[in-house]
Amino acid sequence: MKAIDFFFYYLVQFFDVTDPKFTKFKSHTDQAAYVLTICSILWLILINEVLEYILFSTFKSKIPNLIFIAVGLGLYFLYRNIYIKKDRYNLILEEPMPRFNVSDISGRIIAVMVVLFPIIILIASLIINNIK
Repeated sequence: MKAIDFFFYYLVQFFDVTDPKFTKFKSHTDQAAYVLTICSILWLILINEVLEYILFSTFKSKIPNLIFIAVGLGLYFLYRNIYIKKDRYNLILEEPMPRFNVSDISGRIIAVMVVLFPIIILIASLIINNIK
């Protein structure tokens, strides 16, 4: 749970720099919950593809996309319930200052890289799949 707290906190910090009038979300915490959900789904799809490639030597997924959508919706409501409604984000803010023993810039960079990494790998797997 500490890793998810880390990513949620630094995603909120990353979105705090943006102007709220340009976002379609109620708050930066809601926006971070949405991005964390997309990131979690992408990591699940990536792990699924790696396991299927190891087991079946193919990138064709045997799991229907509807399951990933259902899991994504469940994760979104779970993250919103934990971090926004039950105020876990405020508990993170009450911790003493170096919260995760990294600087704010390093934490933002790590959070963005963890979000972008599965996107890059999934695009590369689609390209490899189309070449074969």
